[in-house]
Amino acid sequence: LDELREAKEFAVDVETNSLETVSADIVGISLSCKEHQSYYIPLRHDYIGAPKQLPVKDVLAKLKPLLADTSKRKIGQNLKFDMQVFGQSGLKIAQPFDDIMIASYLLNPARRGHSLEDIAQELLGHQVTTYKDVVGAGKKEITFNQVEVNQARDYSAEDADVTFLAGKILLPQMKQAGLQELYEKLEIPLVEVLADMET
Repeated sequence: LDELREAKEFAVDVETNSLETVSADIVGISLSCKEHQSYYIPLRHDYIGAPKQLPVKDVLAKLKPLLADTSKRKIGQNLKFDMQVFGQSGLKIAQPFDDIMIASYLLNPARRGHSLEDIAQELLGHQVTTYKDVVGAGKKEITFNQVEVNQARDYSAEDADVTFLAGKILLPQMKQAGLQELYEKLEIPLVEVLADMET
């Protein structure tokens, strides 16, 4: 929290027990405000033997003013999802914010994918751990609250770190390509509108 209060920008990523934003519970939150340094806050891992975790209400109360701070830039990947999930708990991600998925799309709309995995591979030459790597697939698939905390930490904190690093690369590239006005005046405001409409 002290680092986030001092930082001008930070990446945020929320993990949930469902991909349905209206019914999803926050399982954990990862944050990064320095390159190659990120943190995971486990909140609702409830498998047998799961460690004691911080109270959800206390953590969200501490993060609420930081997410709403208009002097800090928040960076995410598919921020619309995070906005909807946080919104269910009364938290708002206020502008200024950046979505690296949108930035990636504007820079290369013909590319097939703009997932974090795609962006990490292209920009950083790094193969991230995927969601399926962590929760499995098919009959063996589990929800994120059943993922072991250390494994969840490694996966989610990597996401926050990659998001922060990618933001440092993609946003200057957009300025150079002359896409800044389109991004800031149309695409970013639209994220909030779509999040509200879908909710």
